[in-house]
Amino acid sequence: MNRAKKSTLPALCMCQSGKKYTACCSKILKDPQNPHFAKAIASVPVTECFLTDTLDTGLIDIFVVRTLPNKKLALGMYLVDFLCLGVKNAHIEIGVTEDAVEEQKMLMDMLGSPIASIEYEELRSLVLGSVAYAAQFGFKPHPDFSTAQYFIEPSRPFENSYTFGEEGKPLYISGPSDDDLECDREMVERVVIAAGGRVVHPSPEELDEETD
Repeated sequence: MNRAKKSTLPALCMCQSGKKYTACCSKILKDPQNPHFAKAIASVPVTECFLTDTLDTGLIDIFVVRTLPNKKLALGMYLVDFLCLGVKNAHIEIGVTEDAVEEQKMLMDMLGSPIASIEYEELRSLVLGSVAYAAQFGFKPHPDFSTAQYFIEPSRPFENSYTFGEEGKPLYISGPSDDDLECDREMVERVVIAAGGRVVHPSPEELDEETD
């Protein structure tokens, strides 16, 4: 008896070139410095967006998930200070598994930062709006945002639907993660005060509570 051989057709590229994904944009996505990276990642469909439900702290971890033709995932991650500094950290990963994303969610929940869903356009408004707000005071996003920004299509218009700062004024809350700032803390404080904002220095006990 002849058994039919099970065949799996190779996934076509999401850019609609008609080529196999592995012979087309897969190569581009492995190199974020490739001049075609922005167009390639934007053509990958967004399947999930979520963030930590920590709006009350002024600091949010934001995630956007895109599903590649080979069923692996592309993940963009942003640490956003929407009270003052904008994007304080950014990171991308190409080819992660669904299990890895779920583990990330579980980790955030274990750290006391429950996860909430967010629409993609709202996510773009939050991240890109925070960058624009911080730029008013001369604060630049984290250097890695230069690549991670392409996950959220920075060249496409977005609706600025959030109010940043404290009633529009910058509120700088110093913390351990500020050691990696592009500018020093004293300069940040001077700029914030000159703009009519506030500077807060949490006590060691308060910082310990945030990291517990």
